[in-house]
Amino acid sequence: DYGFGYTKKMWSRNSDELEVTADLNFRGMTVTKNYIVLSERNFRSRLYSKEDGSYVGNVAMPEETGQQCMYANKDAEGNLVIVTASVWTGGELRVFYWPDGETKTPVKLGVFAGAGDAARKFNVVGSLKSGLAYIYIPRAKSTTCYRMKFVDGVYQETEVLSFPVAEGKTASTYMPAVTPLDGTADSDFIIVDQESFEGEAAGYVTLVDKNGNAKLSMADGVRAGNGGISADGKCFTFNGAKYFMWNVMFGNVNGHLRIADVTDPGKFNTPATSEDIDSFLVFQSESVTSSSNGNGTGACDYDIAEDGSVCDVYIWLTSGDLLKTRLTKISL
Repeated sequence: DYGFGYTKKMWSRNSDELEVTADLNFRGMTVTKNYIVLSERNFRSRLYSKEDGSYVGNVAMPEETGQQCMYANKDAEGNLVIVTASVWTGGELRVFYWPDGETKTPVKLGVFAGAGDAARKFNVVGSLKSGLAYIYIPRAKSTTCYRMKFVDGVYQETEVLSFPVAEGKTASTYMPAVTPLDGTADSDFIIVDQESFEGEAAGYVTLVDKNGNAKLSMADGVRAGNGGISADGKCFTFNGAKYFMWNVMFGNVNGHLRIADVTDPGKFNTPATSEDIDSFLVFQSESVTSSSNGNGTGACDYDIAEDGSVCDVYIWLTSGDLLKTRLTKISL
């Protein structure tokens, strides 16, 4: 008994059904223990039912102004975390946390001066309520990532980690994502960056050690097929297997979700032509589309049942579709 077997599409919702249009500038998606959350650039966030994708209300937001972008994720307990920043102007980065649910007043975990150059993605490992946790926030158009350490929800320190960029390039795009393989201080991590439509950066997905040294890069045919990639990626463990999920974009309005088995990180560069490819690249969702998505962006997330029986995976495109697929332990 290992990993997932049978998969099933649960539902999909388009931008009209979600009431998400290009002018509202939605920037992030996450799936907490309670809801699906879409975060908007103008300091608002919406809540949707995990059962059917219907709109159910709004996140209780703090009284804050002056922040252009909001990015959403969750901690290990499934509680909502939102980072606000102004990627174009620098300035402050603020971290908010909803330990008592999305409709309750959040806790401000910190205001970090000079860190407002954060990219549009971040990842959390550990619980921000108790114990050790890290927030990984890559910087836009750079080669570095902030790693903020928290103990029992109290900020401790920020380290700056380095990551490589594609050959011939000097920096990432505005939207790299960094996802650690585990929650330890020595964890390897995966850097995901999309291909820039201005030709400034080539797409890549690379396994990196804690010192910023590239270990293995995902093969082109596995990473993206014939398209670029959307800058999002997450690692999760289900039924004894460790997985890495990421979005694949074709042009800037169509995409799908892929999942690789990274239980053995040594297989990270498995070629698309390898006879072992089916044991590494283990899932590809149906396609989703967006009505308006000039930057070719989106998000992905996972939601494991409390009893560990199933794992639901989601892909969302900016100003576009939201798709939910269920991974089960049922053998094929």
